[in-house]
Amino acid sequence: MLVTWWTNAEGTRERFTVDDRAEWTPSIMLLETVTASPTFVDQSLAPAADDDTVQQARQWMYAIRTNEPLTRSVEWLKRADHALNVTGSYPDAVLHASTAGEVLIDGLLSALMWEEHFLDPAKPTAEDSASVFIEGQGKKRATKDLRSRLGGNWDADTSAWQRWNLQTAVVRNRVVHAGYAPPRAEAELAVVAAYALQTWLCDLLCAKRTTYRRVTIMMLGAAGLNKRGAWNGQIKQFAEQEADSEVHWRTDFATWHTALVASI
Repeated sequence: MLVTWWTNAEGTRERFTVDDRAEWTPSIMLLETVTASPTFVDQSLAPAADDDTVQQARQWMYAIRTNEPLTRSVEWLKRADHALNVTGSYPDAVLHASTAGEVLIDGLLSALMWEEHFLDPAKPTAEDSASVFIEGQGKKRATKDLRSRLGGNWDADTSAWQRWNLQTAVVRNRVVHAGYAPPRAEAELAVVAAYALQTWLCDLLCAKRTTYRRVTIMMLGAAGLNKRGAWNGQIKQFAEQEADSEVHWRTDFATWHTALVASI
């Protein structure tokens, strides 16, 4: 459950929504899109501002501030929602939805490569992996490098990947290169397709949870795995009995990803 609120130009909170579409580890996350500095001065938020919520909000903002891409993709989704439903800027809704998908695809691929190196230092380092992330080859990374790791049917017209390409990425290109102004219905399809892509990739990751245990736990957590009937067996045992003895994964991955980006 994603708890989100907006701040208008005068600094007044306008809205308080609960969004169950976002796939992410914390059961409750707070994101203030405009200022990126969560506070609990608004009494309407008081019921949610318990110690657990505060801690999760801090974890969320730490990930935002360290540019951790998996979390950034959710931020872009919320920016797309904001543009669609609050400001009514439909071109921005499409652009943000497209960015969310691109950040998620590259962030997830980076995370999987991080875990491969984490388990086997002989695997490519972050610096060596940078050659995979050449600008302009995002589609190739998705259909070759990410697909080879996650599996799944990427070719069917009904797949979330194809829907995101047609309903989000293609429309984004029209907005950027032709000045196209999409109507609300088309912008809404773009945002919905971006959420569907996120859920689909999380489903594929769940199916590979014994191979990529750390990334699965970081992205889905117990709640996401339990929703998929997968919070059991090896992954549950690993999370409860072994995970705490390892380095802090998010910090280690953030360091990895920063080095990767610096080497592109």
